[in-house]
Amino acid sequence: MVIERSSHFVSVMVAAIVLTFASLTAAPLFAADSVPPAKLQEVNVPGTHPLDASVVDLARYGYQEQEYYASGTANRYRIKSPLETATLVDSDHAYKTRIVVRKPLDLKRFNGIVVVEWYNVSAGQDIDFCWGGSHDYLMQEGYVWVGVSAQRVGIKQLNAWSPARYGTLSAEASNDDPQGGTLDDRGDVLSWEIFGQVGAALLSHHGPSDPLAGLAVKSLIAAGESQSALRLTAYYNSIQPLHNLYRGFLYYDAAASLRGDAKVPAISVGTEFGAAFPVIAATGDTPFLRRWPVAGTSHVSFKEMDGYIDVETLRDGFLKSPDGKPVTLTQATPGCKQNPLWSKVPTELVLNAAYENLKRWVNGGTAAPAAPQFERSRDGALKRGEDGELLGGIRLPQLAAPTGQNSGFNSGPGTCMLAGYHHDYNPAELKARYHDHAGYVREVDKATQEVLKAGFILPYDAEQIRQSANASDVFLESGGDVNTDRQDASGIEVQELMRADASWNGVAYGAYPEGTAEPVVAKITIPAHKELTWHSHPMPSFAYVLSGEITVEDKDGNKKRFTAGDVMPETVHTAHRGLVGDQPATFIVFYAGTKGMPLSQPAK
Repeated sequence: MVIERSSHFVSVMVAAIVLTFASLTAAPLFAADSVPPAKLQEVNVPGTHPLDASVVDLARYGYQEQEYYASGTANRYRIKSPLETATLVDSDHAYKTRIVVRKPLDLKRFNGIVVVEWYNVSAGQDIDFCWGGSHDYLMQEGYVWVGVSAQRVGIKQLNAWSPARYGTLSAEASNDDPQGGTLDDRGDVLSWEIFGQVGAALLSHHGPSDPLAGLAVKSLIAAGESQSALRLTAYYNSIQPLHNLYRGFLYYDAAASLRGDAKVPAISVGTEFGAAFPVIAATGDTPFLRRWPVAGTSHVSFKEMDGYIDVETLRDGFLKSPDGKPVTLTQATPGCKQNPLWSKVPTELVLNAAYENLKRWVNGGTAAPAAPQFERSRDGALKRGEDGELLGGIRLPQLAAPTGQNSGFNSGPGTCMLAGYHHDYNPAELKARYHDHAGYVREVDKATQEVLKAGFILPYDAEQIRQSANASDVFLESGGDVNTDRQDASGIEVQELMRADASWNGVAYGAYPEGTAEPVVAKITIPAHKELTWHSHPMPSFAYVLSGEITVEDKDGNKKRFTAGDVMPETVHTAHRGLVGDQPATFIVFYAGTKGMPLSQPAK
């Protein structure tokens, strides 16, 4: 199937990645407090809805989504050197665009960090790739997320998609440089100021349509994927020194060269696809930059694409087949040599850790850890092992203990080059690699411990990896009746709800308490919005959530949210507390204690 705009997508993507600028030195022209905030007005057009509305049910997470028009007058800038500060060309260019805001319903859950994503427009429309990969983490940890339509191609698609809602949006201005030539390779001469003025509006807290009313904002973190990451590279180098609004930058595949004199923390998470480009490969870490390349990853992971981006693009209906039917972004990538598309190595887990590290870093904590880089020969070519995998980089358990072959590279027409692929192993291949299910679980656990200890995944993501390995059906047909949902010949169904060797925050369980066993099962109901005091449990315990939701945290800052149907493996001898959501929460709790042992006790 040939899909419209496929060639446009890849040409824009490649052009963006090899983006470079000519040179100029200049002094900053104004301070951060002189960046005028965009005027924000909540969108209210009956019978319409936002493009790129969240695919996931935000209410289930205790979140809400609102859309605002953002308008003002913007500067034009001249960027002659990619590593030097821009100069002001002129001012007073009117614009009107939109932003989308996703925030907690309960303001107390806000962690003080606003992630501001520069929408990616490589496919011809706004796409929220950073949110799509890390929405679970962002909502679990209480971030506010804001998506900014900063570029003309995205705004024009908004105009066409819903004239009633978006017909008045525009970011048009002359791209001509009074000194000759043009100012921006994409013609988006107002995008820099739009992104800055939105940031200023989020920090200023004024006006009748303040989307963050009642929230104490500590820091803004700018985020962008691929083409947007390249735009944010230029913003970091040339505009951030003028605006000084964003305290951290998250790049997803990936940042190009960043200036070494900037003292603004940045983490660039890269994939195998991004690593192939010299503009990205040629630069390393600096005191305020960490490059985290993830082995075995495609430009977007299978889970991100299948579980979010494809759902979004199909629903919104912009990408179409020749007969006019809406298609997914995956369907818009036909004819590739290797299928199924997209690697199953989940880059999003490393993105989650990157946000967590940036949160600590921008708030004055320790810098993010340095990551192993992909190995290269003297001519810069990527090195590969005998199995064809790239050497070096962050090696997640899904690559180090795989159930299939994963690659970030593919070939074929259009955008195949960035799609990667995965080939699941058959039972014989699995048995040759692991022998049995226990061997597979051991390899997963070993790889998980290594990457967790290095700081490139979070404890609860590590625990989810372990639980998934334990509950997998690897070798079920030859290994017996463990670790999976199943039904025997009598029709009796068994659904394993949890199998864990560590608590929800990743701390490994030890032995059961000594003494005469006295297991206790309790039904517990906690009122809505109730904040439990710090306490601990002296024995292993496990809570099945019947209804409602609860977010638990320990004193190391680890947090995890549980909703109806989840099982929470409680911590042992570790101080923690919980906050119940907007509805009462009911649990069935199993305590594996000894006679006379208290079920819980106040934390010391």
